[in-house]
Formats: sequence, C-alpha cells, structure tokens
Amino acid sequence: MDRPLVSIVIPYFNRPEKLQRCLQSIYNQSYDYFEIIVVDDCSDIEPNELPDAVHYIRLSKNSGPGAARNEGLRIAKGIYIAFLDCDDYWHKDFLSKLINALANQPDIVMAYSLSYNMQNGASIGVKKKERLSVRNAILPDILFKSKAWATSACLWRFDLIKHKQFPNHRNWEDYVFDIKVAIDHNSVFCLQEYLTYYDVTGDDKLSADVNAHALMEKNKSICLISDVLYKSDYRGDFIINKYISLLLVSHMKRFKSMLITDMTIYEDSLIELKKWNSSIFVAIIRFGLKLNNRMGLKVLDVVKRQLKNSTVHNKVKE
Repeated sequence: MDRPLVSIVIPYFNRPEKLQRCLQSIYNQSYDYFEIIVVDDCSDIEPNELPDAVHYIRLSKNSGPGAARNEGLRIAKGIYIAFLDCDDYWHKDFLSKLINALANQPDIVMAYSLSYNMQNGASIGVKKKERLSVRNAILPDILFKSKAWATSACLWRFDLIKHKQFPNHRNWEDYVFDIKVAIDHNSVFCLQEYLTYYDVTGDDKLSADVNAHALMEKNKSICLISDVLYKSDYRGDFIINKYISLLLVSHMKRFKSMLITDMTIYEDSLIELKKWNSSIFVAIIRFGLKLNNRMGLKVLDVVKRQLKNSTVHNKVKE
C-alpha cells in the first residue's frame, strides 16, 4: 500500500540551533515518508548546513511567518502538510498518529495534538490554549475561546487548503488562515496526546510583544477575518456577528487605553463594524473614541457589556 507523502514547511528566522533541534525531531519520526521545506525569511543568521534532501528557499525580504508558509505551500507536493515553526519540535510519533487520525476520519480537514510549553529543554506545563477545551470544529469558538491548537501541532489535508493563503501580518496570521479554511471545511480532530513541544524562550516571539505595532498587526488580522466572514455564508450568523463585533470593539478599546487619539487608526475597524451593525451603533463607538480617555473607555465598556449580553442581531433595517 502506498504511503502518503507529508510536506513539512518550516519558516526560519535567525535561530540556527533551534532549527537543528526541529529538524532532528523530524528525522526521528517513526513515519519517514516526508519532504522538508525550510523557508528562510531573509535572516541575518543563515541556518547551519542543511542536508541535500531539504528544500531550502530564501525570501528576498523579511515578510513574516505567513509569507514563508505561503512559499512552502506553493511548492509542497504532499498529501498532508504541516507548518512547524523552527523553534518548536515533535514527539517521534507525531506524524504516524496524526496521519492515522486523518486516514480514519475522511470528513476532517485537520488533526492536531496537544502541546507542552518548553523552556531550556524542560516542560513548564501544558500550552495554555489547550486548557480551554478540546474542540472538533474551528468556527465559531475560535473567535471567543482562542485557538485550542498550536500552529505547529496541526496536520492538514493538503488538497483542501492548498488554495488558502496566510496574510503577511505578523500577529494572528494563523487565525486568519484557520478561519479561511473553516468557511469551507470546519471539522477537525484533537488527538488527546502531548506530541508537540512549543518553545517559549526567545526575545523574538511576537506573541509576547504587547507594543502598539504588535497590536496593530493583530488588528489587521481581525479586520481581515471580519471581511472574510462577512463575504461568506456566515454573514447572517448571530454568534459570528456578536463575537466579531466584540473583537473589533475590544481592540479599539485597547488602542484607546494606549492614549491613541489619531482617528485614522480606528477607521478600518469602524468600517468592518458597520458591516455587522447599525449606523447608530457605530456612531456611538465613534463618539466614545473622540471623548477623553476616561469617558471614552467608559462608553466602550458599556458597549462591550451590551454585546456580551445581546441575544439578537445588532444590525437593523435603515
């Protein structure tokens, strides 16, 4: 019986030692029919010498992990595909067990394992996201419960995702990708074993960056998610409406709390918010954003509470 080829796409940036550990975890897999694609995101520190079998691509400019994954998608040849960040790594049975899960459940687009947080080679507990719940669908929970999987912990059916793209944003780009997939193929499977090791060390982790730039990158992704869902069959879904609106308002509140007064910063969010809600609702938000910080935050807090407690669509006939 023919074995399915697995494409493993590894975005790389300035972490040669961690890349070697990542690659070693692939070489140690009990399932050994795979191709490895390392996409160098225009690093300052080139990777150590790679085996000839590794497909190595270097981007001409630094564009973020999304662009690197897209380049890997472009040349991948596998039946299944995984996006393994170069600082993360796998248990030796990761591929064999997730391939088995996909083979036995033809209706799912992706299978994922649970993950340990790792620091200096030692586990410091389970990855926080897995504490929330084990889920067998992407939407709608991903909008209000966060992701139950790490990007490195997933194995996807390549034919169902090969036409999807990650955005070039540098925060929540994986959320955008997952939701794009979910619009057409929403069923996933959790293998409740800890087979992925997520390295939490390093000062280049964007997920740990709380500055204004990181927040803006995340907000770009949220606006894109809003647009993609609004153009889909989920447009009339109350839960989607509610939690997209909450995400947009929550991030405008975060900008407001950072004393950002330039209204152009908020415009994309307001445009998206108006798609899902009435003009009056959006006018109240805009009014709150123009108030002084203390009063404006109070207005946004009231709006958030109303959204959380809402049981009907906010969009009204105008």
